[in-house]
This record gives sequence, structure tokens and C-alpha cells, in this order.
Amino acid sequence: MSGHPVKAIEENILPLRSHEINKLKINTKKARLVCHINTVRQIKDNRNKPLTFINFDDGTGSMDGIISSEVLENCHSILKDSSILVLKGGIEIDDYRSKESGNTMFRMRVKEVKTIEDELIEKIDCITIQADNESKKSLEKLNHDLAKIPNNIWGSGKTSIKLKVFSDGSEAIIELGKDYLLEPSLENLNLLRNIFGTTSIKI
Repeated sequence: MSGHPVKAIEENILPLRSHEINKLKINTKKARLVCHINTVRQIKDNRNKPLTFINFDDGTGSMDGIISSEVLENCHSILKDSSILVLKGGIEIDDYRSKESGNTMFRMRVKEVKTIEDELIEKIDCITIQADNESKKSLEKLNHDLAKIPNNIWGSGKTSIKLKVFSDGSEAIIELGKDYLLEPSLENLNLLRNIFGTTSIKI
């Protein structure tokens, strides 16, 4: 499952989810999942309003979700097959799939659906870039790499940048000023990881 589209953006979505599907427990009442939408199917409920059933997975497991007409009004434009979305809602045991598979399976009563980009902008207010080590060369490289970031990225959002540096066995956090605010989009996060290295970026 290493090629799964959710796994491909693993480092960038960690702050956006509360669980992976395979980590859901019987006592899990609510969850925030980042998932690939496999299918979207719609029927009419007894009030003749649309009731939407989705199937989704995150590379660790799959499950179904139920979306009411009220929730659908706010997400119908983004709820598409093959999209990757943040799903928030209540978790319950799926009796039918549990009986069919012989294992405890869950489903979600979806209360909110958001795009990855919208959630990143809402949740990520700070990005920390960590120096490799405490050597002088490491600090010089950090400054050199900062200069590689295109100027048009700065000022595009409200997320601040902090530098984590080390010296004489201690560490210091340097917050860059208002001129270095950016938007924490997937594109920008990937750019930072490409310049500084995946493990140097903390969100």
C-alpha cells in the first residue's frame, strides 16, 4: 500500500487527522480522517431528500460513510470519486460489514467534509524548519536554503516560519518576521521539504 495517494502525502496530513482507519476502536466515538473517496452513491430518504453513501480508505483500511442532505449542501462540489478529503463525524460499528467480514468494521456518520488545502490553512499556523546539527556549516546551509524559496511565496498566507537551531548542546527557536508568512498549501509544504529535507520540516 506504499503507493496509496494518502500515504504519498503522509507528512503533510499528520496534524489534520485524529485516527487512521485501522486504529479505530469500539470506544471511538468521533474521528477526523483523511481519506481517498472510492465511491459516491445517492438515494432518497423517507423525506425525499438526498442521502449519500460513500466508501473511502486511507491505505490502512476502508469503511463506509453516510452523509445527510444538510451536510451535503456544504460539500457537494468537492465530494467526488478519487478525491482526497478530510472527513469528520461520529464513528459506529457497521453491523452488516462486521458480520460479512467476521471482524469489527466501522462506519462514519459524516458531519463535515473539507479539502486538504482548506484544512491545512485552518490548522497550520506555524512551520518549524530544523537545522541538521549545531555546526556552523549547518547554520550557513539553513540561510543558504532559505534564499532558494521564491519571493512570491512570502506574504501569501498567515502561517509563520520558525527556525530551530542548535549550539553548545542547547537549542534556540528563531521566528522569522511578518515578511516571511506563507500559505501552508500542499505545494508550498512539498517545496519546503524538497529544499530543506523531509525530516527538517515540522508542522
